[in-house]
Amino acid sequence: MIPRTLWYQCDDTQKKISQHEILEITNSLVILGEAGMGKSSLLEWLGNLENYAYCTARQLLNRADPRPLLGKNSILVIDSLDEVSSKNDGDAVDGVLQKLEFLGYPKFILACRAADWKSATGIQAIREQYSESPLELHLNPFTQNDMAIFLEQNLSTQRAQEIITHFTAKNLDDLLGNPQTLSLIAKVAIQGELPESLTQLFEQAIEILRAEHSESKSEAQLPSEVSLDAAGAAFASLILTGNEAISRKSIINLIDGELPISEVKQLPGTEKIDLVLGSRLFRSNGVERFTYIHRRIGEFLGAKWLVKLADTNRKRKRLLSLFHSHEFVPSNLRGLHSWLLSDPALVSSIMKADPIGILEYGDVGTITVEQAQTLLNSIEDLAENNPSFYNFYNRNGYSIRAFTTPIILSQIQKIIIQSDIPFGFKLFLIDVIKGYQLPNDFIQILTNLINDSKIEFAIRKSAGEALAVQEQFIDWPSIYTSLFQLGDESSIRLAIELLDDTGYNKTNDDLIANLAISYLKINSNTVGTLWYLQENLPLEQIEYVLNYFIMGFKTLGKDDDSEIKSEAKNFAYRLILRFIEKYAITPKKLWEWLEPFGNTYGYQGESIKELAEYLKNDYISKQALQYMVLLDLPHEGNIWQRAIYLSSRSSGLALTTLDLIFILKKLYLKNSKDIRWKEIVQLTRHDAEIGKEVREAALPFTLNSKDDQTWLNQISVIELEDWQIKDLERKKQREVKKSTDRAKHRLFYISSINRLCQGEYELILTPAKVYLRLFTDISKEIPAHERISDWIGSDISEACMEGFEANLIKNPPDVNAQDIATILPQGRYYEASFILIVGLAERVRNSKYFSDLPDERLIAAYLFLSYRRYDEHAGISNLYTHIIEELKKRKKFKEAIQAFYEPHFEAQCTHIGGLSQFMRKIEYAELGTELATNWLNKFKNLNNEDEKELADCLLHNGKFEELKQLIPSLDLLVNEERRKYWISVNLLINFEETINSLGSQPIDKSLIWTLRDRITGRYRENHYKNLLDTNQLEWIITTFRNLWPNVGQPIGGTFGDTNPWDASKFIVQLIKLLGKNYSDEACKAMERLKISSFDEYTDLIKTVKYEQKLIRSEHLYIPPTINTIKAFITNDNPQSSSDLQTVILDELSIVQAKIKSDDAESWRGFFNDQGKPFEEERCRDHLIGLLRQGDNTITYEPEAHVADDKEVDITCSVGKSRLPIEIKGQWHRDLWTGADQQLDKLYTTDWRADGRGIYLVLWFGNRTDNKKLKTLGRGKPVPNTTKELQEMLIANSRSAQEGKINIVVIDCNRTRH
Repeated sequence: MIPRTLWYQCDDTQKKISQHEILEITNSLVILGEAGMGKSSLLEWLGNLENYAYCTARQLLNRADPRPLLGKNSILVIDSLDEVSSKNDGDAVDGVLQKLEFLGYPKFILACRAADWKSATGIQAIREQYSESPLELHLNPFTQNDMAIFLEQNLSTQRAQEIITHFTAKNLDDLLGNPQTLSLIAKVAIQGELPESLTQLFEQAIEILRAEHSESKSEAQLPSEVSLDAAGAAFASLILTGNEAISRKSIINLIDGELPISEVKQLPGTEKIDLVLGSRLFRSNGVERFTYIHRRIGEFLGAKWLVKLADTNRKRKRLLSLFHSHEFVPSNLRGLHSWLLSDPALVSSIMKADPIGILEYGDVGTITVEQAQTLLNSIEDLAENNPSFYNFYNRNGYSIRAFTTPIILSQIQKIIIQSDIPFGFKLFLIDVIKGYQLPNDFIQILTNLINDSKIEFAIRKSAGEALAVQEQFIDWPSIYTSLFQLGDESSIRLAIELLDDTGYNKTNDDLIANLAISYLKINSNTVGTLWYLQENLPLEQIEYVLNYFIMGFKTLGKDDDSEIKSEAKNFAYRLILRFIEKYAITPKKLWEWLEPFGNTYGYQGESIKELAEYLKNDYISKQALQYMVLLDLPHEGNIWQRAIYLSSRSSGLALTTLDLIFILKKLYLKNSKDIRWKEIVQLTRHDAEIGKEVREAALPFTLNSKDDQTWLNQISVIELEDWQIKDLERKKQREVKKSTDRAKHRLFYISSINRLCQGEYELILTPAKVYLRLFTDISKEIPAHERISDWIGSDISEACMEGFEANLIKNPPDVNAQDIATILPQGRYYEASFILIVGLAERVRNSKYFSDLPDERLIAAYLFLSYRRYDEHAGISNLYTHIIEELKKRKKFKEAIQAFYEPHFEAQCTHIGGLSQFMRKIEYAELGTELATNWLNKFKNLNNEDEKELADCLLHNGKFEELKQLIPSLDLLVNEERRKYWISVNLLINFEETINSLGSQPIDKSLIWTLRDRITGRYRENHYKNLLDTNQLEWIITTFRNLWPNVGQPIGGTFGDTNPWDASKFIVQLIKLLGKNYSDEACKAMERLKISSFDEYTDLIKTVKYEQKLIRSEHLYIPPTINTIKAFITNDNPQSSSDLQTVILDELSIVQAKIKSDDAESWRGFFNDQGKPFEEERCRDHLIGLLRQGDNTITYEPEAHVADDKEVDITCSVGKSRLPIEIKGQWHRDLWTGADQQLDKLYTTDWRADGRGIYLVLWFGNRTDNKKLKTLGRGKPVPNTTKELQEMLIANSRSAQEGKINIVVIDCNRTRH
């Protein structure tokens, strides 16, 4: 396996990690990648590691008890979330979380196709159950080096390079970055010609995979059409039905996820399926289980088979209904759906339904200009509804050649110059064409974008990348000069990053250096901008760029930020290292580059460290430089100061023994009488051994001077400084005093040994304090029970242990629990409590515990340790826990709790120790709520914090009714903070009444913090997760979005949690929380939030609303059965309500054609003799007559009774399915609401309708009588055509948008014929 890299988004920067670094991340992970990117291979590798367990999402969801999947491991690796069909049970993420809850919420690693991952709502769902958000990791494509290594496993180096060059030249190099696609390319390349497109690649690869290579099985080699039909039928049925394998087992032995081969054999073209299962198009997936060799191959062949058999208009419509039965294409069908593009008759419908899906999974390399227009319009619609449709942090390399045709390019040109076009859409349009040659006028627009500092950076960068590949002349020197002169952070960063795309020869070295200096002066928070420059600047340019950079660096003032200088040092040192690794350099030149950089510390330090290591090992260069700086260059300081100056430029220049020996020898050869040799010698420490070699190297300088010899000999003798002598004396005096004091203590205790054994308070107190380490000279390294022995001897220690026990059982005690409880609220305590604690600690240590002790002793100890944890200070483990457990066992814990807290409440103490921990623990939920209720009733003068703690306990344990009884009157609350708190609680448990009482009075914007702390249950173990319903969420979001604009958190250090970005973060969290709820009420609320105002939250709301609708669509979707698939292929009777709906819609289109143009003048049945439209009932009867002229297998009934005995205009029945049709004349007062409020709400609930129906409107054109069109109201648009009316009706109907209800407008207007 070629090692993979991944990236994750951190602020404005992408952080890259290796697959091995995954193991160091503590968060749960979501690993995303495109189809075939190698997610499964990576997860299988993880699953084979110790403590990791691998399963697919389907396996996890299908297990009633998932524990065997995890086993004894602690991390669950979950693959292929995107391949799970919802099967009417909601979002797959929720299903996975339910299983993880069963496992106790272990750490997990989840893989999903990037295009199918709903980030906003998915992350929110996980955050609700896990304390930390999962980290989203994206798999990087293969690098060119990876591609070469992969291809060279089966091909020659030359052939591998030919393949890379071929696909790069055709702008298909993104195919090479995908391991699965590259594997197919390798197979094809062995056979001969390389494909020109993804479609050709799949076709060639399939021919290779289906071929039988074994002579012994040559009879299994079928004609291409026969084998591909069988495989296509198998793959299409597998994917459509949401199964994972075809099984040859008996029906009775099938497990969930297996499709019996007997069912597949019902489909056309499957006669030879048994033989085809043995081809390399399939792989074994267990005993008698077979599935596609690659899912993408399965999707390609499945779609090819479906298209082949959908050979009439009705069949095509029924085929599309398998994918379009709801508002969105189900996520597990998007790949299959995208390959239906091969049928021109389906292209428009496919593109409109899932434009990004066809880019993600299909091949748009051969689409026509007309189809490209449809695709462009569809993506524009998508961008309006989901501004985040395009992840610009993970630009997937979509490439659409048809978008570069003059007609489409002209339209793109108009779009990208508009200021109100969504950012993501603009960026997408530039990205998909940037690999192609572009006309001059478009190049000028891109140039203008680059030079406009008001444009978003990503768009400018993409425009620059598009220009960088143009073959015609681009005036890059002018562009770079313009960007430099603009001088803002975005422009400077853009210029630096574009240099890597255009080549560094497109401007002069002076400007490159000045760009780097300018960027440093801006002190940007964007990390890594200079990285490409320092790594990729051509070697031949480094010297000149460095020279200019050093000149610019010297212009920085002393007061300039040290971080600027640190990054400058890192940048320069990386360039220096690259240069000296390649070229020889003089000491003088090297020092010119190093000297300006003093004691700065790089933000990453890697370049500084690498250069230091290089210099450290390059003895020749290093020592030449050291000699020059120490002895040749002019400098104000002495040799020692020069040495410090030298090492401050690089730790690699720090002088070693070998360096000093070299310098001394060289100095002696140059001038044996140079007296500076002594300063050189003094640059290292000296004693008998240290410095010996340096002193020997210096001996030649002393041959003619006894004084010099004496000096050299004496330098190794260590003389203590005065301060060192005094420090030693002080330490000695302290030890003497300590020994004397302990001796006195020992004599005292020896003389009183019997009283000590009896536990007399006056005698035993000091040893108890020693035990608890309450004296500063008692070491914490010594175990508590050994401290007295270390202090005054083991014999005294034994007597003390006996005394602690005696004091513990003394009756009456020196001080009792009541005494302790009374004095603690005053901030005072009885020292006798220390003896009690030590006595209990000894019992625990000796496993004697507390069974014989009275309750009072345990309560007293609990009170004292609740006041202050002296046991923890002393290093005593589990004592407090043992006391609590014993009190619980005796049913005295509640009494102890009350004995501690109630005196504090009476005294109106603040910051009562342990109250918050007790009230927030799950294990104390029942007791905590009981006590909180009593205390809030009993103590009416609690301080604010304690009152909040007690009320929060009730709130987060769902005790709303009890809390309602305790809420004070808001009008009587004087303290503003207390008032805000109780308003927040009221909003959460008594919403409607509170909103009414608040009326129109302005809301204090700081109320958001009180609400946030209640809603998020910060720091609570027992956080109540259902505090907010839809109405509350909508009100909070609506109220505070106007008070707190959506702002991002600044990069770098921030303080507190009540900043504007904290408010934004909370509001965003609530928006995502609402988006997770796909109920009718939540969907309506999200729609209201979207249209209520346009602000910094609007795009997020649009995105979350889009994901909410996706989740709802997945929830409603039911995979088709084999019988349903067979029915559309053979044009049999519909087998489902959605299929019946499609057939009826087709029948209605035939009826419309008859009304318009048949020779029987069918239109006359809608009008009386005066040319006035009949009432709806008469029109309905005529319509039924026209429908009955069509498919005679469908039964049409007027005024049929459906759910709850409601009557509907028409029902259409086939088998068990019965579809309601509600008819409205254009004049009807309920025209605009009938689809949702009548048809969907009353009629589609019938079990035979399965939530589906048709809303049919009769159009009679522009009339002035009582049959004129019912409009939406004053100031609203009025439709002038049937198409406009249909579009407006759909826009006003949620059920129609979801695909459950189809709206049809029949044109009955005779004036048009």
